[in-house]
Amino acid sequence: MTPSQHTLHHSGARTKPYGDRSNPEKSRRPCTHQSEQTQTLQALGLKVTLKKTNAFARHLTEVYKPHDDTTDPEITRKLTSRPPSSEILQPFTTGELQDVVKHLHPRKAPGPDQITTLMICKKPQEGKKAILHLLNATTRLGYWPRSLKRARIIMILKPGKDPIDVTSYRRISLLPVLSKILEKLLLSRITKDLPPQMWMPSHQFGFRKGHSTIHQCHRLTDIILKAFEDQKYCPAVFLDVSQAFDKVWHPGLLLKIKQTLPYKYFTLLQSYLQHRYLEVSCKNAISPPILMQSRVTQGSILGPFLYTLYTAEDSIPDRPARSQSLYRLSYPAHISRKYINEICNCPGFF
Repeated sequence: MTPSQHTLHHSGARTKPYGDRSNPEKSRRPCTHQSEQTQTLQALGLKVTLKKTNAFARHLTEVYKPHDDTTDPEITRKLTSRPPSSEILQPFTTGELQDVVKHLHPRKAPGPDQITTLMICKKPQEGKKAILHLLNATTRLGYWPRSLKRARIIMILKPGKDPIDVTSYRRISLLPVLSKILEKLLLSRITKDLPPQMWMPSHQFGFRKGHSTIHQCHRLTDIILKAFEDQKYCPAVFLDVSQAFDKVWHPGLLLKIKQTLPYKYFTLLQSYLQHRYLEVSCKNAISPPILMQSRVTQGSILGPFLYTLYTAEDSIPDRPARSQSLYRLSYPAHISRKYINEICNCPGFF
């Protein structure tokens, strides 16, 4: 026995070969207490997230309700009537689809179907032909598939706002890429058939190609300076509508579509607006689907166009020495026309 072995032997220390274990099962047993604690914390976090998601969903259920949902028999009658004959929407071409796909942003977040723009861009020619066939079937049938009418909402806290208040969050809509492609194709056709200058007021600057806030400011400044030169007063009334997109009355919008656009677009856009659902996503939790009874979809291609169409004729009648300017938000006719007329008819308003 060597001296070192002798010392270890008499000191009571036990020498074991490397890797030897008296109870291998015990050494491989995980720390159950730590694992249970982690699982408890995860379950608690998921429960809190679910409550938060459901609170957002309840809030949005109230937001996407019209101010007045009573049925107007006259509007219903006009919507159900059909013209004796109408044109057919011609199929989209491969060139039109390629032009839209070429301008897709490859890093845009996908919608609930998880189909990304990059997937569409990288598809071979045969795959794009299949997509074109699907989109043309949609327009031919006048039916917008329900899978393309579902949006996923991400809630982002606004800077400096109270995180406990559900109104302190900005809503970001994630929409299916195929729906965006179809909307772009459809909007391009509508613009060709009915140019904006044929139905859009000249004082409308928002959502209009070649127009911006700067142009509207120049126009307003010119009106003020002209009044000063003529030694006249230049009063102004500024109106801002909260939740403008969220409270669009669908029957009224459909009536505007039917009266303004060629009838071949009516059935498809009616299907586009009806039975739209959204789901709120918060971390790993997703709320049940919520029916949107009002609203034009934010983040969509057709949303700004439909809102502009909805408010296009609801402006103050032009009179001498009076002008009006619209940028992004106008006033809905069913709640503001009365008050607008009262303001304009006040003595001294010119």
